[in-house]
Amino acid sequence: MTSHGKATTFKLRPTTPEERETRIFRSLGANEKPQVGAEIPLFIMQGIDGKTYRSTDLKGNVVVLSFWISLNKPFWGEKQATGLSQVLQPFQTETGLISLGVLNNTEQEVKTFLVSNTVPFVPVPESYGFHKKYQVTRSPSFLVIDRTGKIAAFIEGGEYEALKASLRQVTK
Repeated sequence: MTSHGKATTFKLRPTTPEERETRIFRSLGANEKPQVGAEIPLFIMQGIDGKTYRSTDLKGNVVVLSFWISLNKPFWGEKQATGLSQVLQPFQTETGLISLGVLNNTEQEVKTFLVSNTVPFVPVPESYGFHKKYQVTRSPSFLVIDRTGKIAAFIEGGEYEALKASLRQVTK
């Protein structure tokens, strides 16, 4: 994977007995997931705001990468917007938290969506490769990066209370 979340190589391997039996291919390995306390693997993301976000340039800031399949229902709706906004808003105001939303939507789809909606993050369109790079298997999931560039939390699923607790910890 490149720092832009694009595949550069592919690895072939034999299927496991479980995969043959269930006919479900498991390409993601738990040991490859980002580990709390580890340095965030290098990333470069292009936000819908036209800015380039490099992990190396974001040191000194608390960063939340939120991983979404899409801004379309059922993946994004009022429940997700309200829940995430309520968690992030106090930290964005008080600490200057940077929140990036990793999406599969195209740039045009995001722009169209933003005409009549708001989101509590800077959308990063066409960035679904980062789901693979960071081994994200559930939507939403959140990676919280502390001011030193280390992973403070990797929260899978819409666990907003866990996200809030992690942000309280890293913004002290």
